[in-house]
Amino acid sequence: MKHCPNIAISMALSVIVAEPIQAQLIPDNTLPTPTQIENNSSTQRITGGTEAGNNLFHSFDRFDIPENTIAHFDNPLSIENIITRVTGSTPSQIDGILRANGTANLYLLNPNGISIGETAQLDIGGAFLGSTGDRLLFADGTVFPTNPEVTPPLLTVSVPVGVQLGRDAGAIAVEGTGHNLFFDNTLATVRDNRPDGFAVAPQQSMTLIGGDLTLDGANLTAPYGRITLAALSDGIWHFDRFDALWRGDLLDDRIAYGDVRLRNASSVDVSGGGGGEILVLSDRLFLESGSTLLADTLGSETGRGIVLRSIDSIDIRGLSPDGLFSSGFFAAVGSKASGNGGHVLVETDRLAVVDLSIVGADTFGTGNAGIFTIRAREVETHSSFWSGSSFSTATGNGGQLVFEVDRLSVGEGAQILAFTLGAGDAGNIVIRSNLLEVRDARADGSRLFNSVIAATAESGSRGRGGNISIDTGTLRLVNGGAISTGTSGETPTSTAGVLTVRATEGIELLGTDLSGVPSALTTTTFTDAPGSDLVLEAPQLVVRDGGQVSAGTFGNGSGGRVVLEVSQVDLSGRTPAVPVQGRDFFRDESGMWFPSGIFSGSEGSGIAGDLQVTADLMQASRGAELTVSSRETGGAGNLSIEAERLTLNSGGRLRADSRGELGNVRVRVRDLRLLGNSRISTNALEEATGGNIEIDTETLVALDNSDITATAQQGFGGRVFIEAQGIFGTDFREGLTPSSDITASSDLGSAFSGTVNIETPEAKPDRGLESLSAEPIDVAGLVVERCMALNAGSEFVVTGRGGLPPNPWQMLPSQYLWRDLRLQEDETFIEHPIEIVRDRDEIGTALPVVEAQGWRRNADGSIELVAPQAVPHSTSRWNVTRQACSR
Repeated sequence: MKHCPNIAISMALSVIVAEPIQAQLIPDNTLPTPTQIENNSSTQRITGGTEAGNNLFHSFDRFDIPENTIAHFDNPLSIENIITRVTGSTPSQIDGILRANGTANLYLLNPNGISIGETAQLDIGGAFLGSTGDRLLFADGTVFPTNPEVTPPLLTVSVPVGVQLGRDAGAIAVEGTGHNLFFDNTLATVRDNRPDGFAVAPQQSMTLIGGDLTLDGANLTAPYGRITLAALSDGIWHFDRFDALWRGDLLDDRIAYGDVRLRNASSVDVSGGGGGEILVLSDRLFLESGSTLLADTLGSETGRGIVLRSIDSIDIRGLSPDGLFSSGFFAAVGSKASGNGGHVLVETDRLAVVDLSIVGADTFGTGNAGIFTIRAREVETHSSFWSGSSFSTATGNGGQLVFEVDRLSVGEGAQILAFTLGAGDAGNIVIRSNLLEVRDARADGSRLFNSVIAATAESGSRGRGGNISIDTGTLRLVNGGAISTGTSGETPTSTAGVLTVRATEGIELLGTDLSGVPSALTTTTFTDAPGSDLVLEAPQLVVRDGGQVSAGTFGNGSGGRVVLEVSQVDLSGRTPAVPVQGRDFFRDESGMWFPSGIFSGSEGSGIAGDLQVTADLMQASRGAELTVSSRETGGAGNLSIEAERLTLNSGGRLRADSRGELGNVRVRVRDLRLLGNSRISTNALEEATGGNIEIDTETLVALDNSDITATAQQGFGGRVFIEAQGIFGTDFREGLTPSSDITASSDLGSAFSGTVNIETPEAKPDRGLESLSAEPIDVAGLVVERCMALNAGSEFVVTGRGGLPPNPWQMLPSQYLWRDLRLQEDETFIEHPIEIVRDRDEIGTALPVVEAQGWRRNADGSIELVAPQAVPHSTSRWNVTRQACSR
């Protein structure tokens, strides 16, 4: 019994404390016509306030709405804007229902903060704005501050146009129970169990502006409307700037930006008859643990889309707590929708889409999906999924994915996809970057997901596959990373898209993933639909350790071409071949290896495309290949190479294998070298006729059992035509030997052998000789009669094939080429530049030069010029006197 007084006191205190909880709307009486509160059970009727035209102003010292309580603004229907401020020092806690009459818009300003609980609801016909700004701005320049002592309110009939936030603007928090979303078997979002949460009426807007914004399991809804989340402080924000976000205008650097964080399966949904609009403005944006932004088009109206502008970073990661939904954002066209989807614009410094996240602009209906644009300095995507696709229920086209970035890193099983599963076309993928890297796979139990960028027409589809266009500084595909276009479409019109890569620095394809799948650039068709071209332009292409560049057909459709314009090509190495689910890569002749290289092939009845390479320097070594092939009835393409120098080393191959037609090799280079068991070959399989080899080069060197062969199994051998200035180390032979050979043979025997034509310049004995005139030469016109013998200053000029002009009156140049007329063992000429010394002082004590005055015949028949002691009766005109020289 001695504890009873304490119990009574406690009960009394609880009554005293509980009383204010039932009435948390406390007016501050600072307006000309003060706000009044009428309590009626669970409803608190708000009347009074000061009217100014179509505006109604309210002012509270405290504004809280407990759970199961309705705060009803009982406004006249003529009111368009209900403007409410909190002048006290406590945040607003809203757990009940906010209600207003008619279609009035509701503005709530509390600089201390706003917290919206999981049971909070909006029951208004107009828009809602909740802000922790300290004053509202109007079109006529007046303001409505939350501190009436600083500036007495000048109530206006003008419309609100902006908000001013203090340096320490309060935070806004919204709580909820999660969205309960999941994907159906077509990968469409199912909303059946999603709570509306804090919602405005259809086609209305909801705006939350505060220092930081946090949604924790919350659901914000504005069907076919707009939801804006802006984390701002220390500045002025005009509402019309939200519209400018679509244009990519520069953000105001005079304002501070905070964080927006969505976690624990939060959702923001503006989907409707026409997709609505979501705008997020922040320094950093986080979408975590299954949180999502949805702006889907569900009817006949055109959607508007999503804009995310974050100064520092956007981070998207993780699944919902139930594991059924991914973090991300979507602007999709629903399965029953005919309107086009909205666009997506993301601008930030750093974007991370990781840990099973999904983002996309897709269509499931007849409307086309929108354009998905990413502008960032750095984009990192790991173990995630991007989509611009047309799904099985769709006739509309998938969205276009556009990356305008400095660096894009795709890794650990991330996939950027634009595909079609139905009648619509797949979207296109456009990448503009300084560095694009696709690398590594992700292991999920026994399954391995490769990192890939792909645009495809999938099995059963009737639409066309998408194009991929890449303009980058450097492209790197590492450890199984791949970029591909392709088609498995069921109609001939379901063509594959074109894959184009233009790199200003270089392209690298290196290695395989953990299971042995190569890094690859590919375009492929698996059905009757034709493939498309693969085009590479770069100063350097490096393909090593199993990497492959290829175009192939595995069905009846024709394959695309492979066209390369690269200054330097380096192909090197190979890796053991492994089974690959759903497709295969190109193998060497043994079938045991994936060689590094460039390929165009047919594994079906379709004709493979040509392989064309234009380069300065090109090398294939350690088993690397350039190959056109046909393993079934389809014809092989032609392999054409134009380069300054082509080197095949250590088993490097140029190869054309075919069971069908074609399969020719044409090489036009200045310098061709085959070293270390390398080979240029055409090989006709079964009864096909061998392909042809045409080589046009200045020099051909083939050493160490390196061969040039045009062979056939059960048909005629091909033709080998070689035109070269010089051929070293190889020669034509009837069959292969341990030496380096040139052959055109058939397994059926010599009667079925092909032909070998080798053209080199013929040796001509008269090459380089000057034609001599048959007429006598006038010596007087060639030799000057005046002499300088007595002064030891005359010279004798001999004119030869590489010597000086014979006219004595011409000046002697400072340099000329002396040509040795002797025939060397290698039948080449050696040129020696000779310096002519003109300064007499440089001659030193050399013997004086005396003019010849006669000649005599030696015993061997040679002619020798002699000095004055020559025969006195010589009639040579060289026998002259001093007097004659003086003339």
